[in-house]
Amino acid sequence: MKQLEVLNEYYTDLDYNIDKDEALEKISDLSKTVRFHNSINISDRLEVLANIIQDNISFFKSVCAHVDMIDTIVGYLNHYAAYIKYIKDDSIEIIQVTIFPLIHTLFHICDEFEIKAFLLLPIL
Repeated sequence: MKQLEVLNEYYTDLDYNIDKDEALEKISDLSKTVRFHNSINISDRLEVLANIIQDNISFFKSVCAHVDMIDTIVGYLNHYAAYIKYIKDDSIEIIQVTIFPLIHTLFHICDEFEIKAFLLLPIL
């Protein structure tokens, strides 16, 4: 019982404990403001998205069923950004082979529409 009291003491006011509706509204607002000019390559877009999520991590973690889902999304965004920079190819073939499977994977990590919209619109 003492262990449970200690856990409750430390985990009652988590930084990602924000009302889900409030968090979804904030993410929706973010998705409306994040736009890239066509000259911005896909690897830079992925990095910017990862940074925006990190800057607003509390909102994103409040939405998904498990907080590690957002860490996984950020990890995927950073990994694919680095991969595309490494191969130095931003062609349509790379988008077909890399980005579409990435989007498919990200969409299955968290089912919330607002997060999907936040990820999809700036990438494409």
